[in-house]
Amino acid sequence: MNFKQLGADLGLEEDEYRELIDIFIESTGVALKQLRNAITENDFENMLLSAHTIKGASGNLGLKDINALACKIELQVINEKLDSIYEDIKDLSAYFKRIESFVSS
Repeated sequence: MNFKQLGADLGLEEDEYRELIDIFIESTGVALKQLRNAITENDFENMLLSAHTIKGASGNLGLKDINALACKIELQVINEKLDSIYEDIKDLSAYFKRIESFVSS
């Protein structure tokens, strides 16, 4: 993951982008947990809110893979068709963990 390039794409220096990624990791970790809880509780309102939060944050930072999955999850919730939502959340979590690992290394 090239934080220098991702930051430059947004008009930011690498250190500024890394600060935003740190905030993203913290807030998205919470949103993922809320998303999992909402699915367990069949709470469509909080599923939608959590997916939308992740979609917005990842889109703002140019994290295209996470953004695409969050969009897909959000649409599933809106349409109340959760056919692949568990697999998509698993994939979303894997992308998130890769970013988290990259930052901590």
